[in-house]
Amino acid sequence: MTTKETKMTVAPLMDLFEADDAFLLRGDLPGVDEDNLQISVEKRELVIEGSSEVAGEVHYRRSFRISEKIDVERISAELDAGVLSVRLPKIIAAQKRRIEIKSA
Repeated sequence: MTTKETKMTVAPLMDLFEADDAFLLRGDLPGVDEDNLQISVEKRELVIEGSSEVAGEVHYRRSFRISEKIDVERISAELDAGVLSVRLPKIIAAQKRRIEIKSA
């Protein structure tokens, strides 16, 4: 008798931070390395997928609808010891700027 292992799919919790020039998504993907991680953007949807075999086979998947204020060509990601950081730069027109007030 053989047992078939089932792959568990998990939607990892992600934190979202906003700066003047970008949004930052950060989340834990334990056991995932760069070879087992895919990040893509299609039709304003950011998809993060990865897999790990550290504690059984786990498949991570999370998707986000992203604003038209995001410059999709400049999105970048970094994976450090299982912590994923995705930087979503705002387009220049969407960035907050201070308006200087001049005396008449």
